[in-house]
Amino acid sequence: MDNSHLVVGGGTGIGRALVKKILQVTSDRVIAIDRIFEEFDSHETDRIDVYEFDIDQEVNWSDLLSRHAKLASLSFLVPSCRSRDTAANELGFTSNFVKNVGNINFSLLQILQAARPYFSEKSYVVIVSSVLGSSVAANLSLDYHAAKSILESIAKYMAVKLAPTVCVNVLAPGLIARNESSALITDQVTSLMVRLAIPLQRPYSQEEIAAAMWVLASGQLGCITGQVIHMDGGAPLQESLYLLSRATSVIDDIRVKNI
Repeated sequence: MDNSHLVVGGGTGIGRALVKKILQVTSDRVIAIDRIFEEFDSHETDRIDVYEFDIDQEVNWSDLLSRHAKLASLSFLVPSCRSRDTAANELGFTSNFVKNVGNINFSLLQILQAARPYFSEKSYVVIVSSVLGSSVAANLSLDYHAAKSILESIAKYMAVKLAPTVCVNVLAPGLIARNESSALITDQVTSLMVRLAIPLQRPYSQEEIAAAMWVLASGQLGCITGQVIHMDGGAPLQESLYLLSRATSVIDDIRVKNI
């Protein structure tokens, strides 16, 4: 039987870009799961098995996976844990904290448990987290940060549990521009801050994140496992105070010129 690649979160955004990448570079099938799907091209659907549901609902994962060939890779793209659905309190967490943090991560554990018998002799699990799994953006809820941090812990634990046949790694992106009209690109002040804060001076595209995921999911890096790989353009390499000072100076210059 041919190998399959399970992409949880494969309906839109990075997940959809990853599905298209797999179809482009392999002859394998893709099992794509998401609650919302953008339409695929007609020539692509022959090798895609689409399951349209929310991953934290009651699902018989063993039954679903038993319908398919051996798994060469499992990519798990985590939603924002619906942390934006409920207003955070003054300490930054919501009344749905346990649900927001627990449901998505428990879904991953259930999928891994069900997938274990169907992994091929050398398989790869790629979990998408965020740089906010290990740093803080106080404008986002603690729910989001905690969910990402737990994901990374799960990945490291499973890298040991599923060894030696399965490699488990995390890709932790920073700023991502969803399209060319993103404010990260088009807004003058926002794009300036991006250029000042990131040595690469730009956000990543969804296709670039998907390409990096495929490198991990296809085993091109060999038997690397248990790693959290930050894809952040080198942002942590620069001193925050220096950046703040430089940004303030440049923005002041812009305002003076516009007066």
